[in-house]
Amino acid sequence: MQNVPSIVCTALIIIAGAIYSKIAQKIADYENHRDQDSYEYSLTEMMYKFAFWNTYTFCFLLAFWERNTAKLAQQVTTFMVGKQLGNNLVEFLKNRIYYKYKIKYGATVKF
Repeated sequence: MQNVPSIVCTALIIIAGAIYSKIAQKIADYENHRDQDSYEYSLTEMMYKFAFWNTYTFCFLLAFWERNTAKLAQQVTTFMVGKQLGNNLVEFLKNRIYYKYKIKYGATVKF
């Protein structure tokens, strides 16, 4: 019961990460790049900044504002384990759906 807020925070971070990824792609698409390399550099930079902000904002809040190191350690541990498990679950489900669709319809699907 004690880890529920950390688990909820981890789930929200994963969801916000997906949203930020889409936002970064839309912004990079609207920018006027001369070549593919500048587009990819801009997209990579934006995605890194969004991911950094999304991941570490709550940790900075705990560390510097609340000064609660025990809660910070718990949050970081829960986040690391939870994000890895969440990403593995999403990857597993994507592959499962892809192969079921491929067997049923005989076509390829792009995720």
